[in-house]
Formats: sequence, structure tokens, C-alpha cells
Amino acid sequence: MNVKKEQGLYTEIAIFRVAEDKKQAFQAVRKLMLERIRSFPGFHSIETLVSLENPTLMVDYVKWTSAELAHAAAAQAMQDPQLAPAFAAMQVDFFQHFKEVAS
Repeated sequence: MNVKKEQGLYTEIAIFRVAEDKKQAFQAVRKLMLERIRSFPGFHSIETLVSLENPTLMVDYVKWTSAELAHAAAAQAMQDPQLAPAFAAMQVDFFQHFKEVAS
């Protein structure tokens, strides 16, 4: 398999859980959350994964053009009152930013 690597991007990984009793509130705001994330400066792409073994466990894998813009976007999103219901429904287990190294 030949995978083309995208140079100079930074990866944000968020691993979180949404309890069954909070899924409806989360889903109601998730579309808006994704629209906001995509609108932030430096946004490149996002992939959301759901665990096959535990459907309450999710991963957002987000690519940014810079670590600074990724941090700024996270801060803005957390302060957005329209996104508060989604964040209230999430239990974040892991949230970090990474840069690619030679392998």
C-alpha cells in the first residue's frame, strides 16, 4: 500500500465517550460543532471514528496547518455557548496535538 503523507500538518487526537443517555443531546449539536471546526483558520481535515466494541467511545482525528491554530480553535470552541451542550455530553479521555516525525 502506498500512502501519500501530507507534509507540515499537525494532528489533534481527541478520544471521548458519550453516554447513551446523553447521545441525543450530543447528536443535536454535533453537526454545528463540525461546521465550526471546519470554519476555523488552519483547519485541514477531520475524521471521526466510533469503536466497534464500545459505541459510546469516539475519536476525532483532526489535521491542522499549525499547532498554534489548532490550540486557538480548541479554545474558541470550548468558549462557544452554542457548543456547550455537546461538550457537556462528552467525557474526554484524551486530547493532544502531535507533529509527524521521520519513521
